[in-house]
Amino acid sequence: NYTGWIFDSNVTTSNHCDAKGEMFDSNILEKFNHLMPFQFILGKGIVIKGWDLGLQDMKVNEQRCLVIPPDLAYGNRRMGNIIKPNSTLIFEVKLLNILEVE
Repeated sequence: NYTGWIFDSNVTTSNHCDAKGEMFDSNILEKFNHLMPFQFILGKGIVIKGWDLGLQDMKVNEQRCLVIPPDLAYGNRRMGNIIKPNSTLIFEVKLLNILEVE
């Protein structure tokens, strides 16, 4: 499960995970219309590089905060109406299960 925010550089904090700006996606909040756990194969380039790197070695039920710079996210591309080019992103991710790939 995950929720993503735009990093807000105007927030004064020593913990970058607390610099949450506008939320842009979540699979645990109904307003984003996709409540199923998100499944993907780690390390295959299916997700942004920041996820492939930041989620390695996670354990089931572990929760992590990822602060992902633009070069490991969407770079200079705009994604939807909220993620502007060169945005740093914050994700809170909880690993629910690890499935074997056949």
